[in-house]
Amino acid sequence: MKRIFPVIIVLITLSLLGIIVLQVSWFKDMVVLRQGQLTQRAEEAAAEVALDLGKHASSAPYMKIPRRNNLSLLPDDYGIGYGRPLLSQHFSAFEIKEKIQKAFNEKGLKDVHFEFGLTSNSNAYNVELQTEDFVKEANDEVHNKRLIAAIVPPDNGSVIEPREPFEHLIIIIPDLKTQVWESMIWMLIFAVVFTLIIVTAFGVTVQALLRQKKLSEIKTDFINNMTHEFKTPLATISLAVDALRNEKVLSKPEKMSYFSGIIKEENKRMNKHVETILQAALLDKQELKLDMKKVHGHALIQSALNNYQLQIW
Repeated sequence: MKRIFPVIIVLITLSLLGIIVLQVSWFKDMVVLRQGQLTQRAEEAAAEVALDLGKHASSAPYMKIPRRNNLSLLPDDYGIGYGRPLLSQHFSAFEIKEKIQKAFNEKGLKDVHFEFGLTSNSNAYNVELQTEDFVKEANDEVHNKRLIAAIVPPDNGSVIEPREPFEHLIIIIPDLKTQVWESMIWMLIFAVVFTLIIVTAFGVTVQALLRQKKLSEIKTDFINNMTHEFKTPLATISLAVDALRNEKVLSKPEKMSYFSGIIKEENKRMNKHVETILQAALLDKQELKLDMKKVHGHALIQSALNNYQLQIW
């Protein structure tokens, strides 16, 4: 038991650590995978919304111009068109947001928070429509994900009026990684709960093993002590019996009474030891109750001396 117990503890501890490490690694990989899936679905949704908005955009002559260096929000294919009405004349910010939300819902992104801006380059790259926090979120390029979809008018077959993007839909997903973690919150909670259950079970098992080990040691010590305690009265009784067979003792009634009393007292002592052994069996059931009472020290010492008096003689 002494050799097996540490091995069991080490093996279970290593198993728990391995499970926890694997779970952490799995969640990290899952976050990266979910980020990629979310981004792909959001891009598909943005493209669908841009295609739908493009149906309402009329075509007009278009000329590309270089993007200004200090405007990082805008793509490289911005240009200037002439005579084209803006989408802001057909839609409000609320209507476009509803279109984006509907597309997100169809892609399974119902709980994903986003900000959007509708930009036109007819007025020096003007943002014609936007949500309240669009500019603030667009400035954070570290934590936020930016998606840009060109709004292209339908092809009317004209050579003079080429199909070029005149407006762009920019969607910002704030704190992408945080939103991914939030989407996995129940999975994370269940993983933590089950891990805690396993750790608790491990702790209870170790506690039970320690208790059994302690009880085993107590029983071993108890048996050793009882063996010694039985030897003493047996030796005393044996000496008393031998003394009773002595002719000098047989001729003296007081000696007979003395040695008979010793045998009786040692017999009582052995009966007490037997009762103690029977009570020890209650340790496993946790039913053992100690009969604690005050005793006089001198009387206890005198009783012990009396038990060894015959052996000393």
